[in-house]
Amino acid sequence: MEFIRGIPSCDLADALQRLALKSTFVSGAHFVSPQPFSLRYQSAYLIGRAHTAQYALASDATPSSQPPPPNPVDTLEKGQILVVSGASTAPNAYFGGLLCARAVALKAAGALIDGRVRDRRELWDYQDAFPIVSTRADDASVLGAAGFAKCVAVGST
Repeated sequence: MEFIRGIPSCDLADALQRLALKSTFVSGAHFVSPQPFSLRYQSAYLIGRAHTAQYALASDATPSSQPPPPNPVDTLEKGQILVVSGASTAPNAYFGGLLCARAVALKAAGALIDGRVRDRRELWDYQDAFPIVSTRADDASVLGAAGFAKCVAVGST
């Protein structure tokens, strides 16, 4: 992935489209870490292979024949980006300080959270090593996922 570092995102998206390669644009996503208005924030980026996790409301029925998936952070590999698809109506955060510390220890490249995050000051402690983007960057939560949402699928793409 290092070979694309420095290429403007619009140029990269155009090239992927012309080559008929898969690319995705996430509308409404903004960096949560690095800390907004910092020098690091102005040059932040995410480059890496996606490691996906999908969440559903805790009240949603899950087939009992399927075991629960592993914690998506525990299965991250070096250089991967955690991509979380959260249950949109749940009030909880999907990523915070403890998960960030674990992801950094595993040398993951960053996180893209379709949902809220929490523990922003803790996330900023890792801003040099682990950029985080959220679709709910302006709407944090103090609530963890337990009781509100559950992970229903984990896998790399």
